[in-house]
Amino acid sequence: MAIVLEKEKKNIDWGFILGLMAVVGIIGSAIIYLFFVNPEAVQQLTTPEQKTLSEFSRVKFQPEAILNSPAFQSLRTQAPMNVPSELEIGKANPFR
Repeated sequence: MAIVLEKEKKNIDWGFILGLMAVVGIIGSAIIYLFFVNPEAVQQLTTPEQKTLSEFSRVKFQPEAILNSPAFQSLRTQAPMNVPSELEIGKANPFR
C-alpha cells in the first residue's frame, strides 16, 4: 500500500477573481467620479427654467390682496351645505 503525503493543490478560479476586480473597479470609478471630480458638467446642464424659478422664489405672497380682490369676492358656492343637526349624528346602537 502506498501512502500519499501530498495535499491536493487548490485550483484558483481566475474568472471569479477577474470578475470581482472588474466590479470593484467599476464601483471605485463611480465613487471617484461622483464625489471627487469637479462638477463642471452640472453647470452646463442647467436650464433656462432655473432663472424663472429663482425669480419666482423672490415673489412676495400677499393673501390679503387675494382675499380682498373683487374676483375672489364674487365667487359663490355652487354645492349646498348640508350640516346635520346634533340629533342625526351617530346611532344609538352602532351594531345595527
